Amino acid sequence: MMARLLGHREGMMKISGLGLFALAGLLASQQTFHRAGKDLSTCCSVIDATIHDHAMLKPGATRGEVEKLFREAGIGATDTKSSYASRYCSCLRLDVTYKPEDAAKHPFSPKDIVVAKSNLYIQVPCILLSTPPPQTEGP
Repeated sequence: MMARLLGHREGMMKISGLGLFALAGLLASQQTFHRAGKDLSTCCSVIDATIHDHAMLKPGATRGEVEKLFREAGIGATDTKSSYASRYCSCLRLDVTYKPEDAAKHPFSPKDIVVAKSNLYIQVPCILLSTPPPQTEGP
């Protein structure tokens, strides 16, 4: 049933409203952070931070900039396409397509240019990372 709610496709799940709700429940049960007299559930902080990092990536950014916001995930990266996971939760993923700087001389160069990025998706199975999400000011 969860796969149907999240839109299962080839072992990956795209994030939908219900998918985010389900992920929020999973993450909320793991740990709670306390800041400025307010309890912030990990799920909200993790999802917020990952969505913010994803929004920062635009075509024209470099591979080096992507790798400051996300960490490489999986095997099979090429000089034109790589998969990345959130720094805070390995479940949250994205794929990035690059225009190589000079594939013959510098494969996987930090100067490779982002051509396109995928939407965030949920990769299962996943493990929750122990890295705490950044604390941001609330509304």
